[in-house]
Parts: sequence; structure tokens; C-alpha cells
Amino acid sequence: MDRYSKAFTLMVGLLALAVYWPGMQGPFLFDDYPSIVNNIAIHIHDIGSASLLGALEGPKAGPLGRPISVLSFAFSHYFHGLDPFAFKATNLLLHLFNGALVFLLLIRLCGPWDASPRHQPFATLLTAAITALWLLHPINVVPIIMPVQRMTLLAASFGLLTIIAHLHWLRSSGARSYAWLIAAWLVCWPLAMLSKETALTIPFIALVIGLTTSRGRKTSITTAALLVASLAAVLAAALMLGTGWLERAYEARTFTLEQRMLTEARVLWYYAAQIVFPRFDRFGLFLDDFPLSNGLLDPTTTLLSIIGWVAAITVAIVLRKRIPLFSLGVGWFLAGHLLESTIVPLEIAFEHRNYLPSVGLLLAAAGLLDMLRKAVPPSSFRPVAMLLFAGLFLYCSAVTFMRSMHFSDGLRFAFMEVQYHPKSPRANLAAGTALMDAGYGAGGDFASQAIVYHLLEAAKLDPSHKIAYVYLLVLSCGTQKQPDMEWIAELESRLRYTPYSPQDKGLASRLGKLAINPSQCLDHGTVHRLFLAGADSERAPAEVRASFLEHLGDYSLLVEGNLAQSRALLQRALTLAPGNAQLRHKLNGLNGYGRNTEAS
Repeated sequence: MDRYSKAFTLMVGLLALAVYWPGMQGPFLFDDYPSIVNNIAIHIHDIGSASLLGALEGPKAGPLGRPISVLSFAFSHYFHGLDPFAFKATNLLLHLFNGALVFLLLIRLCGPWDASPRHQPFATLLTAAITALWLLHPINVVPIIMPVQRMTLLAASFGLLTIIAHLHWLRSSGARSYAWLIAAWLVCWPLAMLSKETALTIPFIALVIGLTTSRGRKTSITTAALLVASLAAVLAAALMLGTGWLERAYEARTFTLEQRMLTEARVLWYYAAQIVFPRFDRFGLFLDDFPLSNGLLDPTTTLLSIIGWVAAITVAIVLRKRIPLFSLGVGWFLAGHLLESTIVPLEIAFEHRNYLPSVGLLLAAAGLLDMLRKAVPPSSFRPVAMLLFAGLFLYCSAVTFMRSMHFSDGLRFAFMEVQYHPKSPRANLAAGTALMDAGYGAGGDFASQAIVYHLLEAAKLDPSHKIAYVYLLVLSCGTQKQPDMEWIAELESRLRYTPYSPQDKGLASRLGKLAINPSQCLDHGTVHRLFLAGADSERAPAEVRASFLEHLGDYSLLVEGNLAQSRALLQRALTLAPGNAQLRHKLNGLNGYGRNTEAS
């Protein structure tokens, strides 16, 4: 590495630290709470084997439990406690490490595509430019600023190592070369999968690389093996989830499989536009305001989006030999979205899903730039290319800095989210709860109206939204006002009849804290009706129904002093969730207490 390369690397690193610094001062947000803040399993105070194994006993974030990511959270807590800055700083270091891996990977991909020695300096510069843009791209703010997205970063780290080791095996010979193959697919890829299940797409990205950039018998055999392995991995995942999992998962969503598949065609174009030319006002942590597609012509952009992707794939195939980087980039982007933007019933859109796929689109843009290089004289191309890179680099850095400022304060974050996404239920909920967390509304001040407006707006925008009504009851109780009976009736109806999303898992706990509050602004009858509405709901998963019964049991014991009723409720809860060790321990404790009471 010459002194210019070292200076450029140092500049990019320092600039990354500068643009992400404001966001690193901000609080935990959204999914940080269930996975880190409220996950007492990872709040370890020693690093003995018992503590580390105990950390893995917390709430499961995915089918495989994501133990690598969970252990990293546990280590962060051990060394720094619940300091959001420390968690975010670790994420930034991982991002910079991933930037180095992206550079190493791209240098292997961009180098051989043009074997002319005089063009190798351009390939190196192109690789450095893509890496720098990716490191400072505003679409990557969320994975760095939100500690929980370390799962995404770690999966990317091990995924990139998998592909690098795989390419090293392809381009080496002899018996020792198989060590790279083993390192790729028996070490790095499993570690990626145990960080986050999105690493399931890594074999497909490697497959795209093999189809677009490499030649030879070894590559052909490997490509065929990768195809078989990729399909086998998908089949294994389906078998692990069991039959009927897709139907059951969609029952918890407000959209159907058909709506999701149609909508994702438009979502992918939204992602692509934000990667190629990012607009600050279109970014957001909460993208639940993205309109659903109800048919090919509802809206008409659905059909246009599908046609557009068919055309893009066709062009990529046709130009595979002429512009391999473009073909590779398009294939990489789409392969990276195979899990989170297809049939799996996840949320419709999230920015962090583009962390690795965005490398693909930047590669595709670089392929088009290379085509321009070959078509115009060097004297004309160089200044245009340098100006283009400098402009994009500075623009992306500026937008990333603005987004980082967005995340630097809880109130600023919430109100900027709702400003740019006023139809987002989550953005409205965040605005209302951020005001409450900041102490507003407690004395019935002027902010109470804003809190009520945003919470009711969240409930209006999502007919299955429940937690907003719980916060409305909290607000009423905090101001010593009688809760609105319409709010209580609507909450009871939604608890009983509407689908439960993954975010509703902690609903019973929140309601329990309100019911047991010393102010006791809810009468006994209301408390029982609300908890039993959730417990009897046919739309709620068994573990959620059990949670409602458990917290009602706590209420019966602590507030009503009814030991027999509490035991009966916990027994009913255990029938719904027989594997819940904490619930069984609580019931055994009550049974023991009851026997001692009767004996005395």
C-alpha cells in the first residue's frame, strides 16, 4: 500500500467516524429493547460458561436463536453495561471491518475482469471508490446506529469471509486449496447463519459471482454444487419450520402472501433508487407506511415494477460477457433480497435489509461506468469520473451525517420520523411515547394533546394496533383522569379479534404494569376483561395467550389477594405454554406457598 492509498484509507475512516458520531450519542430504539435492554438474559456480570450459556436462554430472535449475535451483546453488557454508545461503537468498528472485507472481495472480482495491465490501476481505484461510497452510504446508517442490527453486521462479516475464502479456493490448486473450501462453507458460513438467518442468501450471491465472473471446469462444477447446496439449504430451512408455518405466520400480518409479493417488486425499486441516488426525506426507520399492492394495477406501478425487474434481469443476462460487473451487481442485489423480500412474512420494508445487497447495485453502477470508460478517450473520461465520484462521495457523506443527527436524540428522532412518514403507525406511536418518556403529559400539560393525537393516529392507521391504547390508559392514569371508556372498549375488541404481530409479545407485560400500578386507575372488572380478551383470542399465539393469563394471575395475587384464582390462572397458562420454565417455577412457588398457608 503506497502513501496515497494509506492517506485515502485514513481519510475515509476518519470521515466515517465523523459522520456517524452524532448518532452514536443517541439512545436505544425500537427492537433494541426486546433484544438488549429488556433481555435480562444477556445482562451478565461475569464471563463464565454458566453466564454465557444463560445468555442464550433469552427470547429467540430467529429460528436458529442467533447465538453469535446474542453472545456479542452479552460481552458488550459485561464490559460496558447498558451504554448505548459502547454498543454503537462496536457496530461502527464492525462496519469498518466489513468495509475492508468488501475491498478485498471486490479487488478479486474487479481485477480479473479486465486482464490488461494498463487497466489494473483503474480497477483498483474503482474498488476503492465503491468501498468508500458503501462505507459512507446513508442506507447503512440503521445497521450502525441501532445496536440490535449487529446481527446484520456479523452475518455480513462472516458472509463476506465465506465468499472471499470460496474465491480463494477457486483460484488456487493442490490439496491444500481445499482448506479454503472447508473454511468457507464449514466454518464461516455456519457462523454467518448463527449470527442471522439472512446469511442463507450467501450461497446464492456466490452462485451469481460464479455465473458472471469466473470461467473454467472447476468453476462450472462449483457453480452446480452451489446451486444444489443453496436449494438444499432452503429445503432444510422449510423442513425445520415445519408444515403450515407460512399460513400461520401470515395470520399475524395485515397483508396476504399475494399482496406481499406484489408489493416487494415496488419496494425493491424504492431500495434501488435510495442506493443509486439517496434522498434524505425518503429514508426512515419506520417504513410501515409503504402502500400495499392489491393487484397488478392497484397501483399501476406494481405492473411497471415487475416489468422493470424482468427487463433488468434480461439485460443482465444478455450483457453478462460484455459488462460482467453490471450483471454481477444486479444478480448480487436480487440474490441478497431472496429471503427478506420474497415469500417470508416479514415486515414489508426495512432499510437495513440492503446492507450487503447495496454492494451489488454499486457494482452494477461501476459496470456502467466502465462501459463509458471504454467508449470515450481517457483524457475526457478521467475528469468526469473523478468529479462524479467526488460529488457522490460528498453527497452521501452529507446525507449520512444528517441521518446520524436524526438518531442523536430520542425526541428529534421520533418527530423527524413522523414528519417524513406521517402515515406510519410506528412513527406516530414513537412520537407519542417519546413525549411521554421525556416527562411531557404527566401533569396534563399542553403536550398531552399532541400525545393523544399521535397515539390515536397510530391506532387509526393500523386497525390491529393495540399498544397505543395501552399508552393512552397509562397517560390517563398518570394524570389522575378517568380513562376514556371508548379506548377501553376498543382495546378489548382488538385484543380479542385482531391479529398479533411480533411486537405484541410484550403487550401483556405492559398492561400488567399498568394494572398493578399503585394508582389502580382501572377497576377489577376492566382489568379482568382486558386480560381475558387477550387470553381467549383465537388470533394470538399460544405463548402470548399464556402471558396474558400469567399477568392476570399476578394481578389476582398482588392486588386482589386471591391465591386460588392466581394458581388457577397460572395452571391454565402452563397448559398453553408447557415449555415455559419460568411459568412452571412461579406456579410451583405458589403451590408451595399455598400448602404452607394451609398448614399454618
